[in-house]
Parts: sequence; C-alpha cells; structure tokens
Amino acid sequence: MTSNEHLDQEWIHLILQAKKMGLSIEEVRLYLRKTYITPPAKTYIKERSL
Repeated sequence: MTSNEHLDQEWIHLILQAKKMGLSIEEVRLYLRKTYITPPAKTYIKERSL
C-alpha cells in the first residue's frame, strides 16, 4: 500500500457511521466544510472589532 492509498481508519469508521445514519456524501462534505474549514463568523467579527 502506498502513502496515497493509506486511509485513516477513524475517518473510515466515521464515514461508515454517517452512511448508516442515512447521510449522503454531500451532507458529510457540507458538515465538514462548515465545521472545520469555514471559520465561525461570530468569532471573526468579534476579533476584528477589538
């Protein structure tokens, strides 16, 4: 298995759990983008106004 083929077992488990719950791949992507990629607007605005 090359490094490109290595998958984190915890991520696999989480994706399989989401699938069992009936979530689509797009719903998982949206959740991850909202939660981990996009900074919370309130925090950004609060920090910028100081």
